[in-house]
Amino acid sequence: IERNGPTLARFMRTQREVFGPREVDDILISRVRYSEADLTVVDWEGAVIISAEGDFQSDIELLKIGNYQLLRYRLLDEAIDQNLTAVSQNLHEGARSSLWPTRSKRVLRQVVEQRLSLTLGFEKINQSLLLIGDWYTAKLYRAIYDEFYLDEWEAVIKAKLENLESIIQVIRENFEFSWARFLELVQIAGWLLLLLGYFVLFFLDLRAYQ
Repeated sequence: IERNGPTLARFMRTQREVFGPREVDDILISRVRYSEADLTVVDWEGAVIISAEGDFQSDIELLKIGNYQLLRYRLLDEAIDQNLTAVSQNLHEGARSSLWPTRSKRVLRQVVEQRLSLTLGFEKINQSLLLIGDWYTAKLYRAIYDEFYLDEWEAVIKAKLENLESIIQVIRENFEFSWARFLELVQIAGWLLLLLGYFVLFFLDLRAYQ
């Protein structure tokens, strides 16, 4: 690494430009070794695996898992964004101003189901980390996890799931408001029918006296 740092850095970033000492250190900072004859260097753009006996397949599998985790986080993040957009449009189109509670109830059920599905998917991603076995594998995967910024992706997804929970609370409040308003309208309609009945009886009695 000390002799060939700049060359390795350009190789891992697939660039011809010469990096400065600070950039080289940043690219080559994540290093994991099992013994003195082995070395794995992990970066966002690539990795270098040095193994005297050619035993590198398990390292490649871990790199695949890291990329797979990153892809799943991105897909989950996109799914949450789509759900947030759909719910916002649904609320904007009249769920809050609707006189009938059916629309709010339907939106609430959909959001709860979506959040449950997204939460289960998120937990399933995290549970896969329990499959990591020996100390070297765990240490290497930790380096991959850091280089792929999976911690940041996890934090972003957690925040968005919390936003979904807030929206669920808003829809619940809206549903309660819509239901109360619906009952008020039923009560007003009942009073109007009662008044109409009194007017009819009044005119019938008036005609009877005439």
